[in-house]
Amino acid sequence: MLRGSPLLNDPCVPHPSRLSTNQKPAMPSPNTALREARQRTPSPTDPTRPMSRADLAEAVCAWLWRERGIQMPLDGHYIAKLERGAVRRTGKLYREALRAVLGVATDRELGMGHSDRPQLANRVRLATGAYSKCAVFRLPWAIEDWITGSGFMSSVGS
Repeated sequence: MLRGSPLLNDPCVPHPSRLSTNQKPAMPSPNTALREARQRTPSPTDPTRPMSRADLAEAVCAWLWRERGIQMPLDGHYIAKLERGAVRRTGKLYREALRAVLGVATDRELGMGHSDRPQLANRVRLATGAYSKCAVFRLPWAIEDWITGSGFMSSVGS
């Protein structure tokens, strides 16, 4: 960020020096459910040992190719990010493959809850004005009309 940048004076964008110690981003919480599910599953190369992250990534890629005919990149480093909590929720196909490979029935058992709940909650907050004025003010009018169901866009087609 350059000195004199308008973002430095924007009340909606806190300057790093203005953050108190309790406002700094917290470390992500680890996804213990995914790690435990992986460690419960025997390794395909040595059934006496738990599945490694690389084994899991390879098994997920193989499942996606065999069941869906899709070739997608995945490696042990991405599995590690999921387990550390650096990535909280992965894509639908990866979740489906992880469930199949690890033998679990739901995303919750993988430590990845429903994604539609936060989106719905955000729409409600925007519609009721529960967000700060900064967040609502920056929405293009068409999106704001769609969220709130008012204005020009709600009258189109009626």
